[in-house]
Amino acid sequence: MKKVIIGLFFLAFLVSFSDSGFEPDEPKYGIKLMYGNGYKSTLQNLVIDWDYNRDPAKTSLVGLSGEKYLWTNIWNGSLDISAQAGLIYHLENGYQDDFFQYNAGVKFTWKKFPWSKYVRTKVYVLEGLSYANKIPYLEKENLDFEGKEHSNFLNYLEFGIAVNLRDITRIEPLDDFYGGVGISHRSGIFGLINGVHGGSNYVTFYLEKEFK
Repeated sequence: MKKVIIGLFFLAFLVSFSDSGFEPDEPKYGIKLMYGNGYKSTLQNLVIDWDYNRDPAKTSLVGLSGEKYLWTNIWNGSLDISAQAGLIYHLENGYQDDFFQYNAGVKFTWKKFPWSKYVRTKVYVLEGLSYANKIPYLEKENLDFEGKEHSNFLNYLEFGIAVNLRDITRIEPLDDFYGGVGISHRSGIFGLINGVHGGSNYVTFYLEKEFK
């Protein structure tokens, strides 16, 4: 079953690689490297309350993802929509063996802001699915505390904000690079997926490269 789920993720991603009629100066593909630390704080704590409670076990992750832009410059250049698939490696700091996690989803990127002509800025939200070879230690701790179920297969939510590195540094070769911060989140959507309530959150730092 695990191989079937993973295969479906990447099959859906590969199917999206079709010619969408892009202009020469528009991005067609993207690749992202990220590193993140685990937090016991809920998603609401992190985003709304700004309450950052670091995971005492100090677990972390590293990730690599690729995306294919499906539509660009929607709404007068404001929005891009892309398909993304990613591979995450969980570093469990000795609490259990390290392991891989597989993600796939649809990414929505908003890129039009009043200051964009000075510093190009992108805010994105990705919604999709995730399969982890093991239950992350952070999820075991968070969910055991609530007495809830665990699952390798969960919903995946990722979002973040990034700025163009050329605009910040004035170094021309960095024109297609963005640096940013974000959150990587797995959950059962309040019990909708496999009866899981709660999940895990990792605050991430990432480097993204566009290809045209």
